[in-house]
Amino acid sequence: MSDDQARDAAAEAERDRLVVMPAIRAVVLAVLYLLLRADLAPRVLVGVTVLSALAALGLTAGDRVAIYMPMVPEAIVAMLACARLGAMHSVVFAGFSASALRARVEDAEAKLVITTDGQYRRGKAASLKDAVDEAVSGQPSVEHVLVVRRTGIDVNWTEGRDLWWHETVEAASTEHTPEAFDSEQPLFLLYTSGTTGKPKGIVHTSGGYLTQSAYTHYNVFDLKPETDVY
Repeated sequence: MSDDQARDAAAEAERDRLVVMPAIRAVVLAVLYLLLRADLAPRVLVGVTVLSALAALGLTAGDRVAIYMPMVPEAIVAMLACARLGAMHSVVFAGFSASALRARVEDAEAKLVITTDGQYRRGKAASLKDAVDEAVSGQPSVEHVLVVRRTGIDVNWTEGRDLWWHETVEAASTEHTPEAFDSEQPLFLLYTSGTTGKPKGIVHTSGGYLTQSAYTHYNVFDLKPETDVY
């Protein structure tokens, strides 16, 4: 390759770097934005109605909520809704026993338990609601059990206490005025495993946890706003 050809190739490569690649990237981002925007309204609406539903159940800032669910989207929505209401959520692994759930509900004095009718284990539906019924029996703090229909299996039902997620959310308002909270507002309650004794709850605050999350993304995952889309 002659010097002139080498210079032309280098110039073309530089043009691709400065013009073509940014243009392709812009098109890709535009398409992603349109796809996200098309799906954004119903997702936001669901989040708002869940907020309204929990507020209608009497949940207020400072209350505790136990979330005993498998890996379903409603689990994430429930956590975010609790955070926006200023209520402290405690996630309990869906593989834990009824006694393990009971210990955490009792210690937190949970006002609400959110769960599913069941979960899938090796392709078969296994009940979660039965464990919740056992865990909340005789618990004076628990006012309601909100149940997501996950598997469609038959479950025992306590009228007045147990509520279907879909019915409660569908009946909720699509408007909610959020409240501002201090950075030290408790965000969630995380319990130790309890293998060496009674589970001990650790409180994470809104400001502290979010600051640590931002720090981790920036320095550990190396996500930078100048170079990464997230």
